[in-house]
Amino acid sequence: MAVMPEVLVFDFDGVILESADIKTRAFRELFSAYPDKVDAIVEYHEANAGISRFLKFRHIYGSMLGRPLGPEEERALGERFADLVVEEVIRCPFVPGALEFLQANFREHALFVASGTPESELRRLVEARNLTAYFREVYGSPAGKPAILERILAMTGTPRASLVFVGDGMSDYEAAKAAGVEFIGRARPGGRHPFEGLGVPIVADLFELERRLGARRQS
Repeated sequence: MAVMPEVLVFDFDGVILESADIKTRAFRELFSAYPDKVDAIVEYHEANAGISRFLKFRHIYGSMLGRPLGPEEERALGERFADLVVEEVIRCPFVPGALEFLQANFREHALFVASGTPESELRRLVEARNLTAYFREVYGSPAGKPAILERILAMTGTPRASLVFVGDGMSDYEAAKAAGVEFIGRARPGGRHPFEGLGVPIVADLFELERRLGARRQS
C-alpha cells in the first residue's frame, strides 16, 4: 500500500507503553505457588501476548494445572493481577516515539486502541497517562481483536486497505489477517518477536513507524 493509512489501530502494551514486561512479571508472581509450573505458565503467557488475561487463566487452570476455575476465583485472579500491574503501567515509560507519534498524527488520522486488557481498566490507564484526547476510541476485552477491527472498519467506513494495525504479538497479527487489514509488528531491538518468516514489516519503535509511514506519504 503506497498511501498513508486513514486509520491506525494500536495494541497498547509493548506498542504505546513499554509495559509488556510488567504483565510477564505479574503472571510469574500470580502463579508463584506452582514452582514446577511457573516457567511454563510464563512461557505460555509470552507466546500469547495480547489476548485476554481471563482466557489465559482458563487455559492455565484447565490445561496446565488440571484444576477447575470457578467464577469467584477467576474474578479474584483478575483483581490480583490488576493490583500487580496498574500502578506500574501508569508509571512505565512510553515506547520510544509513541507520544510524539500520537501528538503529530491524531488530528490528521483516526487513531484507535485495540487491546486484550479489560476495557474499563484500559480506559483508566489511557486517562491516567493523559492519552484520551489522541484516540477516537479505546477498545479492550472481552471483545476480541478481530471483532474490534471489524467494529472500527464499520464505524469509520474505512476500506480495509486504508487501515493498519500495529501490534507486538501473534494475536495482533492473526486479528489483522482475519480482518484483511495491513499489519506492522513492533519488536524491541535485540528482543524476541513471533513474526520470523511471516514477511511482516517490523519497526523497533514509533519513530521508525513515523518514518515508514512518512515515506509512504511521499510515494
